[in-house]
Amino acid sequence: MIQRNRFSFPTIDINVFENKLREYALTQEYAVHLNSNAKQNSCTYSKIYAFGSRNASECHRANDLNQAVRLVSVSDWKFLAIAYDFKNLYHQNHSSIPATIAFPKLAVFVPEFVFIVEDEIVLETFLDFAAAEELVHRIANVQETEQYKNLVASEVIPKLSKADYLARTTKILEHIQAGDFYEINFCFPFQTKIINPNINALYSALNAKSEAPFSGFFKWHENAVISSSPERFLRKQGEKLSSQPIKGTARRSSEPEIDEQLKAALKSNAKERAENVMIVDLVRNDLSKVATKNSVRVEELCEIYSFKQVHQMISTISCELRAETSFFDILEATFPMGSMTGAPKVEAMKWIDVYEPSARGMYSGSFGYIAPNGDFDLNVIIRSILCDTKSGETTFSVGSAITTNADPAEEYHECLLKAKAMMEVLNPISVEQVR
Repeated sequence: MIQRNRFSFPTIDINVFENKLREYALTQEYAVHLNSNAKQNSCTYSKIYAFGSRNASECHRANDLNQAVRLVSVSDWKFLAIAYDFKNLYHQNHSSIPATIAFPKLAVFVPEFVFIVEDEIVLETFLDFAAAEELVHRIANVQETEQYKNLVASEVIPKLSKADYLARTTKILEHIQAGDFYEINFCFPFQTKIINPNINALYSALNAKSEAPFSGFFKWHENAVISSSPERFLRKQGEKLSSQPIKGTARRSSEPEIDEQLKAALKSNAKERAENVMIVDLVRNDLSKVATKNSVRVEELCEIYSFKQVHQMISTISCELRAETSFFDILEATFPMGSMTGAPKVEAMKWIDVYEPSARGMYSGSFGYIAPNGDFDLNVIIRSILCDTKSGETTFSVGSAITTNADPAEEYHECLLKAKAMMEVLNPISVEQVR
């Protein structure tokens, strides 16, 4: 039986304890941290830490799915990461060039320990109180590493040059004009290498820059996703399922008047609104596959949300789920998310695999939790760094939606805007070199 143990720390600052908790969690084979940064975007929890494993499963091919399905169905906390390439299990097309960092297509684990942090810390575990107290004491005595040590990477290099990006985007526009698809989210990776990477330091530095609602990390053996994602893929609350695709980005300004002008300009931008509306229609169609009759509705259309680095245009679409709809029924109907593919989705995915320079791997996939009651919240893995802690290979990707009115040079500039926080964390010297 799961025990709920509450702890307060009169002799240690909760922020200090949390840093030690991250350090401790990252010594484990399986670890996840979810940070809503003060419950932005109606997140249920402020922060969750989970690590250790009472059961785990990874999926590389369709034959592996049965074990994952069984594991996801247990009434317990589950934490999972879904690679973009999970779509290969449902669709025949896939990139011929592998991703730089090889995650499973699906990774899920039932943790030994779940720490929920609000004003106090709640530990959910099978341990009795004395054993739980000893664990907390052990974590409180972890020796902290220097917070920003080992962040200097080698030069951060885009896998597409600017000229190559512009040429490929021009070809994509020809496909749009020929009617092959209406919109495609075209992405490309940056690569670097870090000697002895410190995942906690990378996460802390990236989160300090972005403070996004779906931040955190997911560690699976030696590989880690370090995320500052602003985007929710799917949330289930009881029988309600909702999605919040992002399409439309504008920079922030430190001058309030200019910042409001940038926000207003994004709100009224016809191109950005058209991109967003296309994906809203796609998501409505996806949700209809698992929804009760006439329950799909658009709760927000093209609303502007402001984050530390950027303004974003976000829509909210929801539905009521049909009875007996499983997690994998939902996933098959909705994954990958429309905001990271295009419209029509299947056709867009086919051309993504043709024009992008490598498989996406975990980028534009998702990670998050499934609670014991079956509710879940999953992010979209964007504004995220992927790292192989053994080899030091490190990568991140950026992209933008290409529609008929797209200007390739402007789309490239938008990609660099999205890359800015990751570039500055990994190697500030490289920021100007890719402009």
